[in-house]
Amino acid sequence: MQALVAQVLRRLKLPDQELWREELAAVWAQVVPPELTAVVRPGKWEQGVLYLFVPNSARFFEVQRFHLKAIETKLRRHFDAARLKQVRVMVAPDAGAGMP
Repeated sequence: MQALVAQVLRRLKLPDQELWREELAAVWAQVVPPELTAVVRPGKWEQGVLYLFVPNSARFFEVQRFHLKAIETKLRRHFDAARLKQVRVMVAPDAGAGMP
């Protein structure tokens, strides 16, 4: 799973964020509950906001309602507030193309 996360993060094309991506890939399994690792993936990174991609609106609701605060809290333990201002969830733009 860690290799998959690293691959997704490389596709984000954020050259000055290499260290951030490596650190995120390293802690991903500790941050996301095991039952969600197949359906939640790091999405885009914009101005200190990390977007988590999910495959559909049902998963969006589940993650937003029941898991987002815990995920954000765990991420904040690993990354300072200057780098990680917020974590948000969104349905992946490519949701119909291969996400479970």
